[in-house]
Amino acid sequence: MTTMTTAMMTAMMTGTMATMATVQTVMVTVTVMVTVTAMVTVMVTAMAMVTVTVTAMVTGMGIADSLMSSDRDRF
Repeated sequence: MTTMTTAMMTAMMTGTMATMATVQTVMVTVTVMVTVTAMVTVMVTAMAMVTVTVTAMVTGMGIADSLMSSDRDRF
């Protein structure tokens, strides 16, 4: 009887500990995934901003260039 109870208790404790370890692993995995996703999002956003900035600069330079060249043509 006592041996049975001890065995059951041990099994329950082991099971609980295993479950806890699994939960912890899942939590860590989820945390890592969320962190990676956030980092990727930030990187994509930064890249988009850089692209927009570069495009605006190139466009601006193109406009300035055409303005200057038309001025040159005019005079």
